[in-house]
Amino acid sequence: MENYFHIPNEFSDVKISFKNENDTILYANKAILSEASPIIKAFLAIEPDSIFIIDEDDEQSIITSTDVIDLLKFIYPQFTMKITEQNIIGLIHLSEKYLIETLRNE
Repeated sequence: MENYFHIPNEFSDVKISFKNENDTILYANKAILSEASPIIKAFLAIEPDSIFIIDEDDEQSIITSTDVIDLLKFIYPQFTMKITEQNIIGLIHLSEKYLIETLRNE
């Protein structure tokens, strides 16, 4: 399960890339992402075959692939993600940016 999001599987139908990590691609499921975030759902409805790019402005904190993996582990039902001092800043930023209510409530 360690590399779950780094390798495509039969259910991964969206790629996530990072402006600040050119060589990193994560693989996820559109239905799970869309259920968690209305922002991602709207993007995928308009651009269903494109790559979802995490593009951070210089004014905002930098979101890394590790932060997004923590987010994916939070929203995927087969994972248990604990919020810690190490991951809370990235998770808060992602929950606000993508309006992920379950994470914001947590």
